[in-house]
Amino acid sequence: MLDDVQFKHYRNEVNGITMHYVMGGKGDAVVLLHGWPQTWYEWRDVMPMLAENNYTVIVPDLRGLGDSSKPAIGFDGNTTASDIYQLVSDLGFNTTHLIGHDIGAQTGYSYATAHPNNVSKLVVIDYVFPGLLSNLSFAEPWWFSFHRTLDLPEALVAGNEREYLSWFYRQLAYNPYSVSEEAIDEYVRQYSAPGGMRSGFEYFRASANDATMNNETSRDKLAMPILAVSGEVSPFGGGDAKPNYSLESAKRLANNVSEIIMPFSGHWIPEEQPGPLADLLVKFFSDKSQHPSSNETGTGTSQAIEDLIKTIDNDSLIASNASHADNLSSVVSTEQTTPILSANLSTGPAQDTPVQTSMPLAGPASDETLSNMSISRNVSSDQRTSVNTTEKQTDGLLANQMTVLGNGSSNESARDMEGQVSQNQSEDNMAGQESIADQGTPLSEAIEAISKLFESKNGG
Repeated sequence: MLDDVQFKHYRNEVNGITMHYVMGGKGDAVVLLHGWPQTWYEWRDVMPMLAENNYTVIVPDLRGLGDSSKPAIGFDGNTTASDIYQLVSDLGFNTTHLIGHDIGAQTGYSYATAHPNNVSKLVVIDYVFPGLLSNLSFAEPWWFSFHRTLDLPEALVAGNEREYLSWFYRQLAYNPYSVSEEAIDEYVRQYSAPGGMRSGFEYFRASANDATMNNETSRDKLAMPILAVSGEVSPFGGGDAKPNYSLESAKRLANNVSEIIMPFSGHWIPEEQPGPLADLLVKFFSDKSQHPSSNETGTGTSQAIEDLIKTIDNDSLIASNASHADNLSSVVSTEQTTPILSANLSTGPAQDTPVQTSMPLAGPASDETLSNMSISRNVSSDQRTSVNTTEKQTDGLLANQMTVLGNGSSNESARDMEGQVSQNQSEDNMAGQESIADQGTPLSEAIEAISKLFESKNGG
């Protein structure tokens, strides 16, 4: 039962760094690897649902991110995979299921190539593996090149972390408010810490190294089953007869790759559709079929995996969307509301008496356990249209709250700019969504200018 599941914070010395992780449950090991710009916290809604299905769930902060230490080097896939492998081994597990989202997918793949006999199944979520799409016309999003530029991103983003990071949470989602304000608070807290943004950018700067290694390792296809998941609205393509480059690159990893598009989701799948994703993971882990049947190359989707997406409870998809509509309402309202999910973890000792963190999180006091979380999977069935009807109100509020580059942080300056909100729709988001990048603030204009510069550089 979920009420019996407790998750706790730990620290462990691995591979020359101090790694923070959260762990709970009993059974086979499942390791959840977060993406950028996130931390372990992105998995908070998925963790208990896996644990209640008899898995030991291990959720680390990758090196340099969250509450893990921030070294100057070692952000390539091989090094980060070595971090995780040592952690899993120290915890006494010989094999594990690996799930990686975004940059966490690179770590997961590198782990699987280095230790193929120690990985039962691998799941990669919405990530384009560097070096594997040379035969396709994949135009990188502008921020890839920007983040690889030495020192400049750190200098421009310093003091404006919330505004910069929020742009990604809004723009790359199916529902622009599916990443809650509580989650954004937590991510901003972590990435605003000394070295937080730099460490995040270092993962992009390591991509050339990853590309070289991926080219080499992908020649020997992985034998374990792989599930590749992308969102219905992904920044990496799909729709309008364009290939989904996330899925295309995943096909290069193994001979047994199943592909699924998650409905009603963008890039932030663990936060946009946590219930359906958890259902899918549990069914994938328990699926005994080993060989897809779709084509000669062995990639595609097995009949068993095709059936998985059909069995995902549609009510949980609706509940997730309704929860995000509630998030939108909480942004519009000035009243403090109880968060849908309060991921606050026990600080008591656990196995091997590891050192525990005292990180503050949204919600009740930190001595409460994750078992007390309230997971809203059956709330009202408000649909995606409810978001569109209130977006203009929220856009105005967000404009008021922005820290304005070059003009200080006064609300008066922000209000003066409120009337400049463009009505242009974002091509990368759902119909009716107004692009936050077009709101007319100096920060938005800076992001737009930077994006055009690096898109031009990339030939996009």
